[in-house]
Amino acid sequence: MSNAIESSFEFCRRLTRREAGNFYFSFLTLPPVKRNAMCAIYAWMRRLDDLADDAPSPTQARTAVEEWRKQTHDSLKSASNDSSFLPHPSSLAEESSALWPAFADTVHRYKIPQGHFDEIAEGALMDQEISRYETFDDLYRYCYRVASVVGLVCLRVFEYADKEAEQTGEWLGIAFQLTNILRDVREDAGRGRIYIPQEDLRKHGVDAQDVVHGRWSEAMHSLLRSFAERTETYYDRARPVAGLVSMEARPTLRIMTEIYHGILDEMKKNDYRVFDHRARVPTWKKLAIVLKHQLLPA
Repeated sequence: MSNAIESSFEFCRRLTRREAGNFYFSFLTLPPVKRNAMCAIYAWMRRLDDLADDAPSPTQARTAVEEWRKQTHDSLKSASNDSSFLPHPSSLAEESSALWPAFADTVHRYKIPQGHFDEIAEGALMDQEISRYETFDDLYRYCYRVASVVGLVCLRVFEYADKEAEQTGEWLGIAFQLTNILRDVREDAGRGRIYIPQEDLRKHGVDAQDVVHGRWSEAMHSLLRSFAERTETYYDRARPVAGLVSMEARPTLRIMTEIYHGILDEMKKNDYRVFDHRARVPTWKKLAIVLKHQLLPA
C-alpha cells in the first residue's frame, strides 16, 4: 500500500472514531483491512451529508452534492488508471480530498458498484428537497436510498455468496432508518420535516401540527406505537442476513443490529415518549454488546 493511500486511510479512521457513534463500535471486531474499508466508506458518506446539510438552500445543496458526485466519479476513474492518482482539487476543502485515495482503493478492492454512491447522493438530496411523504411506499424509497443502499455497499466489504444477503440487507437498512425516524421525530419536526407518512397521520387522527409542536395524545401514542411495530417487522425480515456474510464480518453485523434494535427497545420502554426523551444506548452497553459478540462463535 502506498504512503498516500495509508495516509488517506488514517484520515478516514480518525474521522470515523470522532463522528461515527453507533457504527464505530461495530467496526471494532472487523479485521484491519475491512475496518479500514468501512472507515473510508463512512468518511465519504459523512462528507456527503455535511455538504447537503450545511448548504443554505436546496438549490445550493444540489450544486454541492452534484460536485461531490462528479469528484467521486473522477476519482474512481483516475484511480483505475493510475494507482498514484491525485484527486481533482476543484472547490473541495483539503480535508475532504484527503479521503479519496482510501475511498477509491476500497471501491475497487471490493468491486462496489459506482451506482450505489449515486443513489446515496440522491437520498441526501431528498432530505433537502422533500419535507413530507404521503405514503409508506414513498418513505420506503427514501429509506432505501439513504440506508438500504448504504447496507448494500457494506455487504460488499463484508462479502457474501448467497444473493439473499442483498434482500435481507435491504430490509435491515429500512429497519435502521425507520428507527432513526422514530427516535428523531422531535428534531426533524423542528427542521420542518415529518417523515412519518401523511396517510398514517390521518389514519390515527393526528394533525401535522401536533407533530411539529409535540402534542401528546392517545392518537399520537397510537401513531408512534404503530410506526414502531412496522419497524420491528423489518428487523424480523432482516434476521437471516448476519448468517449470510463472511464469518469474520458476522460479529460486526450482529453488533450493529443489536445496538440499533436497542434504540427501538428504549423507545418502547419509554412508551414512545419521543418528544420528551431522545432514546440512546449508553456507551457501557455498546461495549458490552461488542464484547459479547467477540466471544460468541460466528
